[in-house]
Parts: sequence; structure tokens; C-alpha cells
Amino acid sequence: MRMIKLNIKIKTVLITGASKGIGLGIVKALLEDTLENYRIILIARNSEIYDDEVNKLRIKYKKNKIIKLVCDLAKSKDLDNCLKEILNYKFKIDILVNNAGYTNPQGLLDIDVDDFRHTLEVNVISPFKIIQELFKVGNHPSHIINLGSTSGSGARPGWLTYAASKASMISMSDTLREELNIFGTTVICISPGRCATNLRKILAPDEDPSTIMQPENVANVVKFLISREGKYITSQNLIIRQ
Repeated sequence: MRMIKLNIKIKTVLITGASKGIGLGIVKALLEDTLENYRIILIARNSEIYDDEVNKLRIKYKKNKIIKLVCDLAKSKDLDNCLKEILNYKFKIDILVNNAGYTNPQGLLDIDVDDFRHTLEVNVISPFKIIQELFKVGNHPSHIINLGSTSGSGARPGWLTYAASKASMISMSDTLREELNIFGTTVICISPGRCATNLRKILAPDEDPSTIMQPENVANVVKFLISREGKYITSQNLIIRQ
């Protein structure tokens, strides 16, 4: 019996905050997908953890499927340079995952305004800027997955800056969903509940991470959302929790 080899189109995925946690979990979930052929562009700040994880990925998977970019999303010039580098590759970004997040939980009287700005730069403004620049050059992803949080839709004393940034992400996603529909772009905001990430350790340092949702659980939801079957889910804000 003659085997027929299928030529599956390579889909380029851009993922921010890809050095650990949910972002890295999404990278691994997509690279392990046997039904799709993904090229992943990873964005994260410079760190030994990032270097080590990318090296492991390149050993396990094809090197040409993994593109590592270093960028501090809180720095506007850094992001500008990173976007230029992305556009220079001439790849169509098929899927964009805005996952990067920052928090420094403080009560109202202890919040530093500059730190609040930093939170908004990473969690809201950088995702907006990436989307805007892609569409300016006619690069229209089929899917944009924005990471919100359940903290963005409920009161979280002591988490004011983070909660406000995630509420902004949820609202921005709602508007983008309507505005970008004409380009054939599906915008989905997912809001994970408690998930065992480094960010969660900052928010809840005394919590046992083994008792809550894991990054790979969220990653598998993202994998489903960008699949052929996922097109039937157009939730305004998809909450993921145990």
C-alpha cells in the first residue's frame, strides 16, 4: 500500500512571555501537535532560564521551527526594535498569543505610580502595539489570543494594578473582536483562574502550586481554540478555572 505524504502548511505563531509558565506551555503544546505544522516566534526578556528553555526546545524539535527574540515589553524602544525584527522575517503571523504579564501586588497606599505604568506597559499597551503594527502592514492573523485573568472581572484587594490591567485587556479584546472581524481575524480573550506560574507565586506566595491548575492545562485550551474545531467558540471572555 502506497503511503501519501501530506504537505501541511506551516503556520507562524508569535507568543510573548514565552520563557516560562503558560507561554512556554503553549510553545510546547503547539510543537508537539502532530496534526499541524507550527513555526514559533518566542518573545521574552533576556535570562538564563530563557536561554536554557530555548536550547532544550531546539534539541527536541527542528531548529528552524523556533525563533528566539529578546525583548523587554515595558520598554517602548525595545518593543519597536523587536517588531522591526519580526517584520523583517517576512512571515505572515497566523496566530498571535499575547501572554506576557507583570505584577507587583500592593495595597492602594503603597502603589508606586511608575510601577503602575510598568504594569500597564507590559499587560495592555505592548499587546495593543503588537496588534496595531501587524495590521498597519497588512499582516492579519487568523487568531489573536489575549490573556486576561479572572482578577480582571472581580474585586481583588491588594491586586489593584494587575486587576485593572487585566480588566483593560478584557475590554480591549471585546472591541478588537468587533473591529477586526472584517479582516477575518478571530479575537478571543481567555481568563485563567489560579494557575501554577511564577506570577501566581507573587500574587499568592503561601499557596501550594500542586493543588491548582497547571500551565499545560491552559496551553491545551489555547491549542484547541486555534484548531479547526475551535472556530466555533467565540466567547467574549472565556474563563478557565478548576
